[in-house]
Amino acid sequence: MRKLILVCECGERMQVPRSALGKTGLCPSCGRGIPIRADNTMASNANVSFGSMGRSAETTTKPFRSGPSDEDKRRFGEAVDLYFAKRYAEALAIFDTLRERYPNNEEIETART
Repeated sequence: MRKLILVCECGERMQVPRSALGKTGLCPSCGRGIPIRADNTMASNANVSFGSMGRSAETTTKPFRSGPSDEDKRRFGEAVDLYFAKRYAEALAIFDTLRERYPNNEEIETART
């Protein structure tokens, strides 16, 4: 079973099972409750990184550097989920749309490949 990476606002990275989607986890560092959703997690074996709110550029690489909307973040997560579900054409279509909105973004380019 693939694991997911979840990042708390305090910067703590946690590995959670896919079966945790839709549940709420607790950060071991700060004790915050964090909803575990497809749009705020990333597969632990993916070659792309998923930025989190409240973390500096020094501690994480964000897939969107020019202020993405929540909808774009959700779409990025959806495309990653589609990729791991082996629905490559659908994932690529979303990554292509995001590439048009955020040209020359290395994380989106990496995800596309």
